[in-house]
Amino acid sequence: MLHLAQVQKKSASDALELKLLAEQTAEDVWILGEAQSIPVGDEVFANPLSDGLLVLVELNENHEILKIENAADWVIELVQKVSKNQSAAASWLSEAEAQIEQWRQELTLKSQEISIKLLEVETRREQIEDSLQKEKAQLEKEKAEMKANLGDSEP
Repeated sequence: MLHLAQVQKKSASDALELKLLAEQTAEDVWILGEAQSIPVGDEVFANPLSDGLLVLVELNENHEILKIENAADWVIELVQKVSKNQSAAASWLSEAEAQIEQWRQELTLKSQEISIKLLEVETRREQIEDSLQKEKAQLEKEKAEMKANLGDSEP
């Protein structure tokens, strides 16, 4: 298992230990864990270890150190990935904002078209109601005239 750790010097002696900070669970997936310390024995490492140094450490199931390497290159690569991802995210975000603005404009136009159609329907309805009222008044007038004509013709 690969871990990110910090080298720490024990205060009472010159002995070194590794404070485990994070564990790799899958490629590019790391989880922060409870800070756990692993003593560094008399193993010989390619690079000397100094207090405060960040290292990548590979441990076996028994938490025995298999390999230690300076984490500087890994950290730089990680920062570059994050930077690229932020650039890609910013680009995606600006494209999404442009698409949202286009949708907003389209919806505004559709809303305006619907409002115009609604006004046209309302105007037509009022015209029909006026026409019906006029026809009704005309029919009532004709009915009254017919009654009056019928009433005049009766002896």
